[in-house]
Amino acid sequence: MTPKSYLDLIHLYTSLLSSKRQEMALARDRLLNGLSKLQETNVVVDKMQRELNELQPVLAAKTADTQTLLVQVRQSGWRYAHEYVLLTPAIHTVTTRVDPRPYITLSQLPCSHA
Repeated sequence: MTPKSYLDLIHLYTSLLSSKRQEMALARDRLLNGLSKLQETNVVVDKMQRELNELQPVLAAKTADTQTLLVQVRQSGWRYAHEYVLLTPAIHTVTTRVDPRPYITLSQLPCSHA
């Protein structure tokens, strides 16, 4: 091996070593950034978990209130639907006897503000 080729080999080795060091530094930085993000996320998740645990009783109470309200709405809805079915023929009979003319809509009224 000649001195020039030996120097070229040393130069190649140092450039390769420098390149690998840069790659390792970049990989280390990415790893540290990812670790930092994971730690930040853990803090946020812990905070959200505490808030969720605090709101759990409120959610249970609201769910119970909603279920009670739904039962009331269903019961009143069935009652009103039943009354509507029973009263519709009577209402139709009364309105046709009192005034057989069709109903007038708002668009058919004369304009009084002109």
